[in-house]
Amino acid sequence: MGEQRISFSISTLLLAIAIVLSLLLLWQLRGLLVILMIAVVLAASIVPLVDLAERFRIPRWLGAILVYLTAISGLSGAGLLLGPTVFQQIERLIGQFPLYVEIVRDLVERLAMRFNDTPPELLRQLFDPQALTVWLIRSSQQVLLRSYGLTKGFVGSFFSLILALFLSAYMVTDSKTLIKSIVRLFPQPWAERLEAQVPTISERMGSYIRGRLLVSFILGMTTTVGLGFLGLRDFSLALGAIAGVTNLIPFIGP
Repeated sequence: MGEQRISFSISTLLLAIAIVLSLLLLWQLRGLLVILMIAVVLAASIVPLVDLAERFRIPRWLGAILVYLTAISGLSGAGLLLGPTVFQQIERLIGQFPLYVEIVRDLVERLAMRFNDTPPELLRQLFDPQALTVWLIRSSQQVLLRSYGLTKGFVGSFFSLILALFLSAYMVTDSKTLIKSIVRLFPQPWAERLEAQVPTISERMGSYIRGRLLVSFILGMTTTVGLGFLGLRDFSLALGAIAGVTNLIPFIGP
């Protein structure tokens, strides 16, 4: 009985140590895991386009390269054409922010006057243009102070994105062999079940991402055109870009 308790305690201790070491290893490799996840998402997104190119007798590796070159060229062109205008409109919007705060405060005070004889001081404190402007300036100063870290992070993210592109291109090019190699790591019958579910998971993931991108594009265009018709052309493009980009972020976008 004592030997069973000792062996049980030793096996439990070894299992706990193995779990802790595995968690530490995953924590150290968290950057690589994030890159791998991005590569999987990108690969799932472009698989239909690569399959379409393969029907025209274009090799899968060349199809993946063409898809990425087309996407990068389109994004770069849109950035060069619309980027300066978007940043100018954002700067103009920040410059006129105190004026809009003043307008909103006056509107709220008028509504409050209908229920009270004098406007509440709390509203004036909440909608103080000077305090809000000071907060914006301090926030900008903090961003400038952290510019080195932001630049370093941007450079690291750029190289991580390049690595993710290469990994995703490899996944798309030789996906069948890669899936079989990964599935072999699992015991039977889980290997066969996992191999049967991979195409379905990949298709659903890719459909979700492509749908998200399409909805964000439509939202950005609709916001830009709608604000233009409402007479806010000075800020329509910037607000449309912000709406489209933030819509890609769950629980943040409109």
